[in-house]
Amino acid sequence: MLGIVLLCAAPSSPFLSDSADFSADDLRLMEQQVHQYVNQERSLNRKLKLNWNEKLASEARRHAGRLAGGSLFSHVDPSRGDIDARLDQSGIDWRRCAENMYEGNIGDPAREAVRSWLKSADHRKNMLNSKFNETGVGVAVRQNGMIIIVQEYILQ
Repeated sequence: MLGIVLLCAAPSSPFLSDSADFSADDLRLMEQQVHQYVNQERSLNRKLKLNWNEKLASEARRHAGRLAGGSLFSHVDPSRGDIDARLDQSGIDWRRCAENMYEGNIGDPAREAVRSWLKSADHRKNMLNSKFNETGVGVAVRQNGMIIIVQEYILQ
């Protein structure tokens, strides 16, 4: 099994206040927006759209939540491991996987995450990789208002 692990961070801005409150619905909307924006880019580049995988989204949410709960911003969770180990622990079948991450609070966080990934050759490669056919996105918010977005990609 081949696992690709990449990370991306964006500079912060005062767009969101430290007391920014988001409902679970707000976070799910951001997840769906990331999914939509990534699929728009894939369509523009003549790639098949990624199918939403709720089990994969649950794993992305778990990782985003653990990152938001501490000061860590890493593909490797100290207790759950890297993406390969986390997917295996969650019982997700996969043959190839990758992960993009974003941390920021600029404007429209979903759009900014996708824009930042497009500017990075490795993140762009994950987004447009025709070998990936499923995705899940997780969003969580740190206490200081910084938004964490994790997008998992798999070939199943």
